[in-house]
Amino acid sequence: MILAVGPLVLCSIWSAATLLPQYDRWHRGSWERLLSSKLGLRVSIESSEWLSPNRVQLSSIRFENLETNALVAEIESADLRLYSSRSEAYLAKPVIHAGQIQETWNLLHDRLLCHPDDMARLADLSADQLLVHGDVDDHLLRDVRLRLDPAKQDPEIWLAFVPPQSNTPSGDTQQEENTETVRPSVLIVQRQRNASRAETVADLKTGAHSLPGNLLAAFYPAFEKLGDQARFLGSVHLVRRRSSWNIEPAPKNAADKNGIAETPKFIVQDIDFGRLTWGTNAYVQGFGSMSIWDLQTTNYGIERLHGNVLIQARSGESGRDAPASISSRFLESVCRNLSMSSQLGEFSDGAHYLDYLEMQFFLAAGELHLVGEIRDHQNYLAYRGSDMWESAITLDRLVQTLQDAVPPQVFQDKEGDPWLARQAAIWLPLNATAGSLQR
Repeated sequence: MILAVGPLVLCSIWSAATLLPQYDRWHRGSWERLLSSKLGLRVSIESSEWLSPNRVQLSSIRFENLETNALVAEIESADLRLYSSRSEAYLAKPVIHAGQIQETWNLLHDRLLCHPDDMARLADLSADQLLVHGDVDDHLLRDVRLRLDPAKQDPEIWLAFVPPQSNTPSGDTQQEENTETVRPSVLIVQRQRNASRAETVADLKTGAHSLPGNLLAAFYPAFEKLGDQARFLGSVHLVRRRSSWNIEPAPKNAADKNGIAETPKFIVQDIDFGRLTWGTNAYVQGFGSMSIWDLQTTNYGIERLHGNVLIQARSGESGRDAPASISSRFLESVCRNLSMSSQLGEFSDGAHYLDYLEMQFFLAAGELHLVGEIRDHQNYLAYRGSDMWESAITLDRLVQTLQDAVPPQVFQDKEGDPWLARQAAIWLPLNATAGSLQR
């Protein structure tokens, strides 16, 4: 009789204890301390409730930066299921604040991937929707799945989601699609450990839809310069060294069926070239796209680049034309330094309106191979034919093009050199630099 009644009594006592406010405060505090120690963030939980011996629900969860008190994320509720070797969580209405993503990612990278503790185990998180809240735009990701596996030899984070829908060229938003039929975007981040060194690698594949540039800018700030409408479509392999991401070809073990290592292949759409070249007289005004077929960067800049750029006049969102243009001084510098022909008799001051600009380029080992054309409705403003592809241009002439386009004393940096030209000197694989510019 005692053996039969004993467990029943203990269960009754435990059930009653969980209803006491003191127990609730202790239990919430335990979860707050556990999550804070794992993540390195301040965690606050409004309430907790055991639904079964291995299932608990946490409500109104907030994550804050320990130093700045900035709000990083908040979740309406989390339904956790705890097992011996793994845990699962369904998150209701999670919100992440975009301005905190980069700093928080650096923190979580070190804690979860570089130095996982001995108690770390597999965790699967899911949410129907995830709101990324930005200062300008919000982005709603759907069907979000995240797997954290810190116990692997090479700790790994796997993330899949359906990104926000892009706009069609006419400005109409695409119809919502069934998430089961849409190929999601996938990001895999892995901390690779070997005898020589440890490094973090990431592979991003956008799937069926492009990703907003200002969403990616939370991780890779360079996207901010491409404008609010820019979008990224394709795949890229990144390696993190010295706290910065470098773009590299995928390793041999990620080769395609022909045994060739996969190189980055992506398109950046709706680039605002006016913003990209703002603050210089070497401006090109207008929207366009850039297709990249091969790209390799290091901490020292671009090592290899093969792609195409297209800028066209187009209709604006209001139905009015959004013209494209190029500054006359920049056009003259392009023709002179990059050996491009022109049907213009002379270059006037101001700007030339464009119908389109299209260039194909290959850049490596201190040389630029270039073909393309810039034209308005009457003339070739600049032209370099396919017969000139094999005739390489040294990269110091490209830097000189940018330097010549900016008048003295205008938009110069603190060292006295034009900002855009200095950036080119820093990022391009130069054998020599123009003028006083040094790498």
